[in-house]
Amino acid sequence: LVASTTMNVIRVWNVSRQKEMPKGNPRKFVSNSTDKSLGEIRSLRVNSDGTKVSLMVDQRLAPGGMHSGNSTLRVPDSRVFVYDTEADCFLNYNVGKSRVPMAHSWDCTDSRLLACEVVPQALCYSGTDELASVPASPQSSPTSGKAFRKGLAAAAAEEEPVHCVMTLFVASSERDGSDRMLLQDSIPCADPGVGGAARMPVALVVPPIYFSR
Repeated sequence: LVASTTMNVIRVWNVSRQKEMPKGNPRKFVSNSTDKSLGEIRSLRVNSDGTKVSLMVDQRLAPGGMHSGNSTLRVPDSRVFVYDTEADCFLNYNVGKSRVPMAHSWDCTDSRLLACEVVPQALCYSGTDELASVPASPQSSPTSGKAFRKGLAAAAAEEEPVHCVMTLFVASSERDGSDRMLLQDSIPCADPGVGGAARMPVALVVPPIYFSR
């Protein structure tokens, strides 16, 4: 069992025995290296053996997109966080530009496999203080403006966010938390059998993912 407080403190219990027992100490949702807050917890799930907790979080932004802990503008974070209870550290995986995780669930048998439902979201926080990187202006020429706009359109089309389910493999981490969340697959939620109609992911049992129409 896992729960979080309004102060973003995470508590985990072992409820497999007659009396529930705390698993480890309460853990604040702060950076491993700087003790700075990583956001406000919106949702959390624990895996089958209690070794990892997945989190979806929100961030508070000041006008202009800069991060601010006291702002009233609360936006979803595009990162999925995982708390490793054994290594006592946080990992994260960015689901992509203009995308946010909406739901998450661990596989009931494989404690390393995490599924996230990802949806397009224009206003979100990606882990940096800048809303977006601005490309440098091209050199003036009769065709440079047209070519530049074409390049931007092509890049936008390539990165167009879609409603999908991502499966992530979360390995046992070192204390630095480096490169331990790996993308296994990304499955569109559009159903090709009925003209691309939306379908809702409802369950994950390795290896299938189940949808409802």
